[in-house]
Amino acid sequence: MQQRVAIARVLTLSPKIFLMDEPFGALDALTWVEIMTVILVTHNIDEAMLLAERITILSPIQGENSTW
Repeated sequence: MQQRVAIARVLTLSPKIFLMDEPFGALDALTWVEIMTVILVTHNIDEAMLLAERITILSPIQGENSTW
């Protein structure tokens, strides 16, 4: 519930960019529809593929990062 209140506070400001780390366990569908731009940090590749328009995978080896 505290996370939902924190998200609601941010949404009242109508941000153009909303940075989130592993957020989707607490978001309902109506809140998700209102978000314009989200940078999603996740270890779940299926979730990223389902939700993203663009995916960037960060590699521990310098210079081997990829964007699709």
